[in-house]
Amino acid sequence: MKRFYSCVLKPTLIILCFLLVISAPIFATNFTLEKLLEIAVIESTPISSIQKNIDNLKIDLNILTTIYQPKFSIISEPLKISPEVTHSVVTDQIEYDSNATLSASMKFKFGLQANTNVTLNNLLNDNRDYNYSFTLKYPILPGLKTDFTNIQIVNKTRDLLFAQQELDVKKSEVEIQVVKKFYSTLILQEKLNLSESSLKDASDDFNLYQTLFSKADTTQTELLQKEINYNTNLVSYERSKQQYQNSLIDLLSYVGIDENVLDTNIEIALEDSLEQLEKSEVFNMNELASVEELRTTVLSNSLILREAMLNLEKAKEELDRLKYNKGLSLDSQFDYRPVQNSKEEYNWALSINASYPLGDGGKNKLDMEKQQLQITDLESKIKDTEITILSQLEDKLINLKISYLNNQTAKLRLEKVNLDYKLKLEQFQQGMVSLSELDSNQRLVKNQELEYLQAKLDYQVVCWDLNQFVYLRSNLEY
Repeated sequence: MKRFYSCVLKPTLIILCFLLVISAPIFATNFTLEKLLEIAVIESTPISSIQKNIDNLKIDLNILTTIYQPKFSIISEPLKISPEVTHSVVTDQIEYDSNATLSASMKFKFGLQANTNVTLNNLLNDNRDYNYSFTLKYPILPGLKTDFTNIQIVNKTRDLLFAQQELDVKKSEVEIQVVKKFYSTLILQEKLNLSESSLKDASDDFNLYQTLFSKADTTQTELLQKEINYNTNLVSYERSKQQYQNSLIDLLSYVGIDENVLDTNIEIALEDSLEQLEKSEVFNMNELASVEELRTTVLSNSLILREAMLNLEKAKEELDRLKYNKGLSLDSQFDYRPVQNSKEEYNWALSINASYPLGDGGKNKLDMEKQQLQITDLESKIKDTEITILSQLEDKLINLKISYLNNQTAKLRLEKVNLDYKLKLEQFQQGMVSLSELDSNQRLVKNQELEYLQAKLDYQVVCWDLNQFVYLRSNLEY
């Protein structure tokens, strides 16, 4: 019989140990605000998408600029061996013949092109010789407008500068959101702790009244009231737990950390307190600039408006290019080369080629009309963008006032519950209220403190967001 129990218990213990191992957390990961900000400015989706665009623009720009880099090439003809054949017998007289051409070219951004060709003849024979030529080409009219590659480089350079400005602004916006989500999660964590404490007290009361009811020392009505109170606190606890988990997932996802880590055996925690938020000073409304100054500044700083104006400038440049393509075109060419079979005589020639398109079936005219319509549309979009920006500014100013009032209201409510708690404390000292009622009131004070901190955080975030929207900087302090 002992052997039977031994055989049964050993596998059972092994299975239990295995279940404990796989169910226990592998390790805990604690994130500080500084660490999350460090990750966010690299991994967060808004920033990573702009960074990818910047990387692509840099590659495109490097590809376009290669057209202005020197180019060299060498072309070698196949080696030719021509033996002399007499009466189907190969003699020892064999002729070798091979030619090679070396060329170099260079194109400049102002339109000039330079080409050099050197041809080497009979490389393997004693009578080898060479000849060369040098050519310069330059478009006199319309000059730079004909160099479409240069226009592309200018546009790509503008796009790159704009994307880098956009990245700086987006980093500031991401920092604001990370701070907001971080402290909101900490507040929900504190609320969860309060809810857990309330649930424990409600559970203890319910268990006590169950014991009293079994001894007929209390009524069924009182027992039902305690059970209702316990169930209410249980629902509140589960709701607080879910809110905290959702907030934590939202924070990690925004930062760029895979939210699936919460489904693994890794314990996630935020390593910080609300002390910094408690000490922070709220924005003084009297320091806010005038509405007219804000309007002027936001229009001059808006990246959206800058992008619209940049697109308009590109469209006008394209229209100018189409106009030049319609008119007279002059190209100059200079050629310099030695006279063949002579080492002392050289020929040079300067030619100017003129061309004027008499008709292209109306294509250029239609392209110009289409481009002019695009310019008109972009000008209209700029006006609409200005109206939208000013409307957003008005909304943010309204939100600032509302969040300020909410902050002041939460502060007054906190003062009220503190006064109520002082009164309850005096009544407890006089034996007028129970310790349970005093603890409940103390939790009410703590909960109102958290509500005030949330209102304070929301107000600060609105201030940072307004400053970011107008001045492209948040003056973030945390």
